[in-house]
Amino acid sequence: MIARINTAPVKKSQSYRLDDLISGKEKELAKITRYKQSLYQDWKDGEISQQEYREMKADYERQAAGLSDVLARLTAERAELSSSVDQQHPALVAFAKYQNIEKLTREILIELVDHIKVYENGNISVKFKFADEFRKIAEYIEINTTDTAEAG
Repeated sequence: MIARINTAPVKKSQSYRLDDLISGKEKELAKITRYKQSLYQDWKDGEISQQEYREMKADYERQAAGLSDVLARLTAERAELSSSVDQQHPALVAFAKYQNIEKLTREILIELVDHIKVYENGNISVKFKFADEFRKIAEYIEINTTDTAEAG
C-alpha cells in the first residue's frame, strides 16, 4: 500500500488538521502583534503607565515567541507529512516485522514499547516507541489513499 501511495500522483498530502492549527496560530500571532503595536499608543495617550506598558509589552513578546515556536514545529510537521512514506522507516520496519502478533514476547516488548507505568490503583499505561510516527504515517496514508481513490 505504501509503495502504491508513493508512486501515485500526490494530490494533497497535507493534513487538514495541521492546516487548521497553523491558521489558528497565525491569526493568534497577528492579534498579539496588533495588541503590542497599539500598546505604545495607549501609553502615550496616558491610558496606561510606563510600568504597565513595559510589563504588557514583555508579556506580548513572550506570547509571540511561544506562538512562533509552535508555528515552526507545526510547519515542520506539515512538511514531514507532505514527504513520501519510506518503506525503510524504523516504525514501519518494526510493525511489519511483528504484524499479526498473537503472543507478546520480550523481543517484541523491547522493540515496540518505550515504557510501562503501573499505578497504585492498578491502572497501567503503555508508551509505545513509534506512537507519533505511526499516527503520522496513518494520517499520510489516509489522506493520500482518499485523494488517490478520488482521482481514479
